[in-house]
Amino acid sequence: GGDGVNGDNLPPEMLEKDPWEGETFEKLGDAVKNWGLFIVVFMAVGAGVVAANTYNDGAAFVDFQDYDSPDQAVAAALKK
Repeated sequence: GGDGVNGDNLPPEMLEKDPWEGETFEKLGDAVKNWGLFIVVFMAVGAGVVAANTYNDGAAFVDFQDYDSPDQAVAAALKK
């Protein structure tokens, strides 16, 4: 019967070898399935560490006790 599943009716793209098919990508898929959450958490922690260590890069330290008003402290910091 004409179930339309024979190779004659398929477009040529479906007859080509799939580059994603194979044992290598099966192993990669299993690794992502088993370790994906760990990898995401590890990367998030790494991003947090980088953000925490670079948070004040380029900031000017101002001792507000040395000035009469916060405006004077900000003006002095901008001159540095």
